[in-house]
Amino acid sequence: MSVKARTEVSGVDLAALAPELERAGADCLHVDAMDSEPVVGEVRATSDLFLVANNGVRNRATVREYLDYGADAVSVGRPSDDPRVLRRVARALRDAEVSA
Repeated sequence: MSVKARTEVSGVDLAALAPELERAGADCLHVDAMDSEPVVGEVRATSDLFLVANNGVRNRATVREYLDYGADAVSVGRPSDDPRVLRRVARALRDAEVSA
């Protein structure tokens, strides 16, 4: 089961919520970081869930940042209709996989 959650939601602590989701049977958490990339690291520190980071993934630097915070994968939202952006993200992920 996967769960998608946004950061910066008042009263929601994703790092505290992640272990509860895991105990409830979730195996994937899709974190919509909304310019709060460090939250991915906070969630990684409390959980073994497969983490998908989203929002702001546009190039090698943003892919690397999410992976460095502990994301297992990234998800491209906007501008997902721009083929140039999609190619840059795909190259960045391939490069990250090779260097891991």
